[in-house]
Amino acid sequence: MNTKLEIPEGFAPSEFSRRVPFAERIGPTYMRYTEAGIDVGAWVTEENRNGGQMAHGAFLIALADMATARLAVNAAGAGQGAVHISLSMDFFSAAPVGSWVIARGHIDRKGKSILFCSCDFYVGTENIGRATAVMKIFALKGPVAGDA
Repeated sequence: MNTKLEIPEGFAPSEFSRRVPFAERIGPTYMRYTEAGIDVGAWVTEENRNGGQMAHGAFLIALADMATARLAVNAAGAGQGAVHISLSMDFFSAAPVGSWVIARGHIDRKGKSILFCSCDFYVGTENIGRATAVMKIFALKGPVAGDA
């Protein structure tokens, strides 16, 4: 296990335009933009493992949620938001505790108000899973309760 939890080059701490309390609970996450879309990365720690020594599926799905939501909000543009209509994931292999996992998100197709995204998950060069999402784009109408 990498005890220093060094963040790979190009990644910066995840930032959100609105506070996302759930994202704070799963530990620090990091993002980097690429030509193809976005990478969301995180260390698999004791706090986000399942009963074995690997990432809990909900942790990985949360990374997919972040990646696809960020893609959708960026694609929607100013004054627009996005929510998931559906999000599903296929698991191919495990992400062991101590590993750096990346959710590599990209837009597959964009309509006027619907966006189709997908994420491939990697530990090193091994593809450990794939998530797909359908997002609904909508006009923002003001602040959300609890926003600072």
